[in-house]
Amino acid sequence: APKAPLDAQAQTVEKGKTAWTLKSALGPSRHAMSDLPPGIDAVGTGDSGAVPALPRCWPEVDTQSTAGDRRGGAWICLAWARGACRDGAACVNLHRLPSVVEEQRMAFSADGIDYDIFGRRRTSSVDAACLLFVTGLDEAASQREVRASLEKFSEWGALLRTWAGVAPGTGFVRFRSRACAQFASEAMDGRPIDPEGGPALRVTFSNSDPEQQRAIHSRQLALRAAEEAKRRRDAQHDLYERLEAEGRAAKAARPEANGGREGPAAAACGGGGGPEAAQPAVWEMTPGEVVTPVAEEYPGAEGPSGGEAPLTPQWQQQQQAAAATELPDGWVSGVDPATGAVYFHHAPSGRSQWERPEGTRSQDRDAG
Repeated sequence: APKAPLDAQAQTVEKGKTAWTLKSALGPSRHAMSDLPPGIDAVGTGDSGAVPALPRCWPEVDTQSTAGDRRGGAWICLAWARGACRDGAACVNLHRLPSVVEEQRMAFSADGIDYDIFGRRRTSSVDAACLLFVTGLDEAASQREVRASLEKFSEWGALLRTWAGVAPGTGFVRFRSRACAQFASEAMDGRPIDPEGGPALRVTFSNSDPEQQRAIHSRQLALRAAEEAKRRRDAQHDLYERLEAEGRAAKAARPEANGGREGPAAAACGGGGGPEAAQPAVWEMTPGEVVTPVAEEYPGAEGPSGGEAPLTPQWQQQQQAAAATELPDGWVSGVDPATGAVYFHHAPSGRSQWERPEGTRSQDRDAG
């Protein structure tokens, strides 16, 4: 039986302020297909009046060998990456994800400098070609949920890192290879991230690296913190110096600092802290006062009456008599004429000493 004629149906898709018309040839048998990817309904099914989603590439289902695999040197099909290639196996381009061949071609061939994996002339820089900026995510989602959504970009190639942007509903995806990043930007731009549907994403290349911006911002914060710490340290040092100067000025102005004298009297006395105050005390002999070597060495030495020891002959005799009482046999006492101190001499042995010998005559007799 002949096949039913194909009906051309117009689909209007809104994307921002731009509207365009996509034509697809879907036969009546397409409505009965049950192997469509989740979230993709045939035209005419589902809710009436709903805007159909853009076609999407499903690598696990749509990958196939084409004429471009046999001729060599072909580019990846841009229409297939967008899920809308009508040539199928007869396409002169490739219907598969980027492989090591495309990665090496981008890295080591002249084509990788001037063209992308779809054969278009490149306009972005090489440094930012692996980083994608994604908008249109759920603005109420947390950073963990945003990163979980961005991890689904691994469908198009190996990822290095994903992280949420500063603005709500935004994020960044860094691919390992530039070819996978170029393919993902075309495959996901204007399409929901989940097969079940959702808001359409806006995927573009990022001209600035957020990691580099974060490093610059961290460096600026560190420099600002160092400058603030230096300013506080200098202010604290100035405060200490000012307090010390005020303390010295207040101490110099106190009466007790000048020995209870103020004004000219304090100045006449050297201010209580001049060079004269640091001179050692000097013994000054008054008229009629006898200064002995002992008194000169120890000023204020007290004699028997509580005053200074007089060196008169009578006092020396009294000292000698007091020292001679109850001395052991053979010991005699005497007074040193130079110092006035009593010493003891043992005649049999010719020995002299300042200490009083122990024992008495009665003890020596008892011992004998």
